[in-house]
Amino acid sequence: MTLPVSAGSAAARTGGAPGRGRRRIVVALILVVGVVVAMLSWLHSRPGPPAPYPGPVGAAGPWTLAFADDFNGTQLDTRKWTTSFPWGSHSDTTPNAVYRPENVSVGNGVVRLRADRDTAGEKPFSSGMITTAGTNGRRPKFAFTYGFMEIRAQLPDAHGAWPAFWTLNVDGDWPPEIDVMENFGHAPTRHAMHFHYLDPQGTARDDGDTWDGPDFTRGFHTFGVSWSPDAIRWYVDGMERRAPFTRRQFIPDRPMYLLANLQVGGHKAGVYDALITTPHTLTIDYIRVWSRGAR
Repeated sequence: MTLPVSAGSAAARTGGAPGRGRRRIVVALILVVGVVVAMLSWLHSRPGPPAPYPGPVGAAGPWTLAFADDFNGTQLDTRKWTTSFPWGSHSDTTPNAVYRPENVSVGNGVVRLRADRDTAGEKPFSSGMITTAGTNGRRPKFAFTYGFMEIRAQLPDAHGAWPAFWTLNVDGDWPPEIDVMENFGHAPTRHAMHFHYLDPQGTARDDGDTWDGPDFTRGFHTFGVSWSPDAIRWYVDGMERRAPFTRRQFIPDRPMYLLANLQVGGHKAGVYDALITTPHTLTIDYIRVWSRGAR
């Protein structure tokens, strides 16, 4: 049996539809906004590209990074470093020590160069070195002509220790040599800065100076050199600490490679205490080189 449908009943069945439609639209918009907000939050929280390396401490730019190692891994990057001189593991300036790869360790964001007794008995002491030089006549892993070289390091507290960061000529002849950082264990507050060169008569000359600052064994400090055709300038913690070398005719214009090592004893550092049984360490946070100008 079919009952008649009143106008009021029809309106009741159809009149609510527009309201429900509006509610669905509002709910959908809220969901879309929520998804957009969530995506933006996720994108914001994602790690971005690594921040660019800052320029040298205390030296106005522009600079372009040419070489860097922050020692963030667990072992030495052999694409950048080797652990001995190009000619071997000895040096005439430190006859008491031999450089061994096991005296170089990487971890916790630093590289440690350790001086210890030489268990092999070849020398009284063994120690650690890293250098961008090549070995067995190979080309260097890294060399550069002009720029800014910088190391951040904490120096060892030990009489007779001789930590250094320096350069040598790729051609193998000596001098030139630029000593960015040298320190001697008996004077932990004294920073030495030298440039070795040949005078017109072919005699080796040493233009050097020292600066007395903080105790470099009690924390990390930056040591840098700006090398240009016009001058060699030395920096400690962003400040020039000696008069620049400006005799242009003697400033090297050939590629040089980097060395960082913990020498033991020798003609500058004095006698290493034979009774010392505790190893001592040169701890390096980073080594970087910039070339002048923007990329």
